Amino acid sequence: MDWRPPPKMPGSYWKIRRVGQVISAIFILSIFATAYFQNTYIHYPTRPEPADGKIVGVLIKGSVHYITHQEWLYTRWAFDTSIVSGVLIALILAVIYLRYGKDGFRRDLMK
Repeated sequence: MDWRPPPKMPGSYWKIRRVGQVISAIFILSIFATAYFQNTYIHYPTRPEPADGKIVGVLIKGSVHYITHQEWLYTRWAFDTSIVSGVLIALILAVIYLRYGKDGFRRDLMK
């Protein structure tokens, strides 16, 4: 294996990489938020309770639990954020590979 010095990457590479890092952080936070919400809702009632406003049925770990509409919106927002940020991460990785080739993923550039 021959060693070659790291290429001088243009400023746009570092900007794309920084955007990718921010979106990756958002992805991880949204995954944790979704898991947190679902683990919280597992202790909620399995029958609707209109007096408490828990009327929206959600399938969590194989059983239906009822939550409020506002809680459903929070869960849906976290889940949608994780999907969108995951797609953006894939697009950024594709752009880095297509624009900079294999040099965009070299270990010595990760410092």
